[in-house]
Amino acid sequence: MRQEKAEYLDLLCFGPNGRTAIEFKYFTAGWVGTDPGTDEEFRLRGHAATDLARRNFVFDLARLERFCRSGDTATNGLAILLTNDRTLWNAPPPTRTTRDQEFRLHDGRRLTGTLRWGHDGSHHLPNQRDLTGDYILRWRDYTDLSGSNGRFRWLGVPVNDLDAPAVLAADITG
Repeated sequence: MRQEKAEYLDLLCFGPNGRTAIEFKYFTAGWVGTDPGTDEEFRLRGHAATDLARRNFVFDLARLERFCRSGDTATNGLAILLTNDRTLWNAPPPTRTTRDQEFRLHDGRRLTGTLRWGHDGSHHLPNQRDLTGDYILRWRDYTDLSGSNGRFRWLGVPVNDLDAPAVLAADITG
């Protein structure tokens, strides 16, 4: 008998109409500054591996889709990414091809179908993900602080059980 691999969620919320699974990602570029509301000083380190940030966000979407299809309880999900790294929300130059090209998360990007990691036919299959949903990515401003890399934005992508109507998804379009 084959045992299923355990999968984990950042947060699972239960309500009268079902449940909502939530995945969070926080990815930073270097920033030093002070929160104007609290005068608290911050020194954020730069993560640098933006390709892995994109990959891991897409992995979260695929995991949320699997979770939303499992069980007999109405389920939906939400993947959230907060960052001050503009390379995540800005489109790359059209002439630049990278191994994570299909995992790009820039504003207005559409994620759907099979996403392959690699280029020139050299795909790295463990990173391939198949999305059954169709997601148009819309970044929103979170805050704008002084200094280089002080602009923070967030991306929220709702995931629904494709076989059932959405019953819990928060409206994140505003």
